[in-house]
Amino acid sequence: MILDDSGGAWYFSERFMTGAYARVMLLKSQGPLMMMAGVIREHSRVYPRPVPLSLFKCPPFNLSHDQIRCCLKEMMDKPICRDIAHLITSIGHVFAYSTDHLDSGYAAMLAEWADVGQAENP
Repeated sequence: MILDDSGGAWYFSERFMTGAYARVMLLKSQGPLMMMAGVIREHSRVYPRPVPLSLFKCPPFNLSHDQIRCCLKEMMDKPICRDIAHLITSIGHVFAYSTDHLDSGYAAMLAEWADVGQAENP
């Protein structure tokens, strides 16, 4: 069982999907904007790390480049997404993070490492 923001219960079978996948499906049912914000917040809080926006092009998200761009723009104007910030790495990839869970300098360092540093340091 997982709970949504309103306290409603959603049930799934762990025989057929993981809890993480079930949470994504719940977020996905709230539309692309809230799905992206929820995933970004979870990654910032749990792992902690910023999310490359290219992640949302992949399954199970399956968003187009235009949908991602529109959601990112919309997040900047919505009070409910006031904590979502984005940054651009030195090679031009966009990452997003929650300022409630990561400060900007740490998020930038983590994004740079994930995007550039790991590949350059085998």
